[in-house]
Amino acid sequence: MNSLSFGSLNGDWRRMARGFLRMKEEGCEELFDEAEKLLEERISPGYTWRLCPIEFSDAGVKCLGTGLVLPGGDIRRHLSGCERASLMCVTLGEGAESAVRTAAGISQALGAVTDAAASAFAELAADAAEKEIAAAVGAAETASRFSPGYGDLPLGIQGDFLASLNAKRTLGVALSKGGLMLPRKTVTAVIGVKK
Repeated sequence: MNSLSFGSLNGDWRRMARGFLRMKEEGCEELFDEAEKLLEERISPGYTWRLCPIEFSDAGVKCLGTGLVLPGGDIRRHLSGCERASLMCVTLGEGAESAVRTAAGISQALGAVTDAAASAFAELAADAAEKEIAAAVGAAETASRFSPGYGDLPLGIQGDFLASLNAKRTLGVALSKGGLMLPRKTVTAVIGVKK
């Protein structure tokens, strides 16, 4: 597992959280302050990734050496011009779930703000991991993240995607019987590497 510090999650998480909550104006700063405190104390952001050569077919994109095929025309178009792809899984860990439960026990409003803030921090963790991965592979240019559920890339590939990264062992990320990733504040994505 590659760890990320809370301080490395740079970005306007409050603006993002407000967007998730559909808040049009600033306000409730004390709730955001408390959510930040709870999350900073409890989350342990980390990620795992795997770089693989890719091959295009009518079925989609084959991630060679993994057995994973990314089906659909949208991912084929998105990775057009790429020779390799990085498979990535990022999570805030069980601490995010704990923080949200604690916050919800204090008040419904704090629970909602903490949940939205955790979602924002998960996206910022994915941004930070993406930058570290691009630097590690020496990528001059990458395609933006593309996650299962985008376009015609089905969510149903999450199990195979997580297995190809051994995410259960490295990060503790698994799928529920209903197909949700647990811990919930987890992001999977493909990043195309052009050269």
